[in-house]
Amino acid sequence: MLYSKSDYKKYIRSLLSNIFIRRFDCDYAICAIIKNEADYIGEWIDYHLKIGFEKFYIYDNESTDNVREVLDKYIRKGIVEYIYYPGKGKQMPAYNDCIQRYKNKCRYLAIIDLDEFILPIEDKNIYGIKKYLKKYAGLTINWVIFGSAGHIKKPDGLVLENFKYRSKEINKHVKTICNPRWVDYFDNPHFPHYVIYKYSVDENCKKIEGPYNFDFPANKYRINHYFCKIR
Repeated sequence: MLYSKSDYKKYIRSLLSNIFIRRFDCDYAICAIIKNEADYIGEWIDYHLKIGFEKFYIYDNESTDNVREVLDKYIRKGIVEYIYYPGKGKQMPAYNDCIQRYKNKCRYLAIIDLDEFILPIEDKNIYGIKKYLKKYAGLTINWVIFGSAGHIKKPDGLVLENFKYRSKEINKHVKTICNPRWVDYFDNPHFPHYVIYKYSVDENCKKIEGPYNFDFPANKYRINHYFCKIR
């Protein structure tokens, strides 16, 4: 395969960034774009803090609830970077902005939504992903889909307590935890495009080149996707 001069320049810039950037604000961060998630975002942040994430880059797409007030305590502690991001069709622009803005601020970056919870199965924390991301550009993790648990209206309490029933099957869709310095751009929410020579793997170190993994590995990591969360 022939690569353009532009491709090689991107690769060299990423290579130099990985070689010379030594000090990060954090090791493990998450980027998410939100809209009216005030009832859920505190639980989501607290859960991911418990498993090892340290920083959250939150892009607010014109929320009309009190999500900014809910986030205030996390912002004051330096846990959340809050970016107001108005307009239509802003998911991919937000992800690409996050990559460019914060790629040298965090060592590793997960791109997920507020109805997705990363579950490390063996270690109970996400520190084990380092062994993948030292060698590869990203780790893909398959979804497991949770249903409504019989609720017909929004219940009181936490998502993790209220929605306990899931599909027996592992979903083919993946989300990605990446080394952001190897990412070229996002054009879909599941999987980034990397600079040349770089790629993602699954937990079995199989090369993944798109938003699906039909081998369905989920022995070490999965993403619990609360698809039917009741508003």
